[in-house]
Order: sequence, then C-alpha cells, then structure tokens
Amino acid sequence: MTIVWAKYRGPGAVVFAPAKAAIVDGKAEATASFSEPGEYILQSVVDDGSGELAGNFGYHCCWTNTEVKITVRGGRDGN
Repeated sequence: MTIVWAKYRGPGAVVFAPAKAAIVDGKAEATASFSEPGEYILQSVVDDGSGELAGNFGYHCCWTNTEVKITVRGGRDGN
C-alpha cells in the first residue's frame, strides 16, 4: 500500500517529503513545507496497488482519499 500527498487548495506552494511513501505496519511519515501562510487543504490518496500489481497500470481497484485542512501562520521567524 502507498500514500500520495498533494495540495488540493491554498495560496502558496506545498512541498512534501516524500510525496509518495509505502505504508508499513499501518504507518507512513511525511513532512510538508509551505511557501506562505494561509488556509490549505491537503489531500492524501491511499492505494493498495492491486491494479499495478496485476499489470493493469492506470487502473486502481481499491483506494481512498482524505482531505486535511491546515492553517499556516507566520513564517520561519514566527511572525
């Protein structure tokens, strides 16, 4: 299974590290860096990979997504 993170809405750029990761023992970790303060909605897509494992690239059998609302305040200096 994998998770893929992306910016769905928001005023600035978002960089994820990593943007795609394997889920191991039900867990995956990523960090997000925001180019400017504001309200963002981030989207994650979790996919079991069954389409790709079966050789059906581009076909996704079993997946789900979530949206997370994030408020980013200030910059690196805390203002």
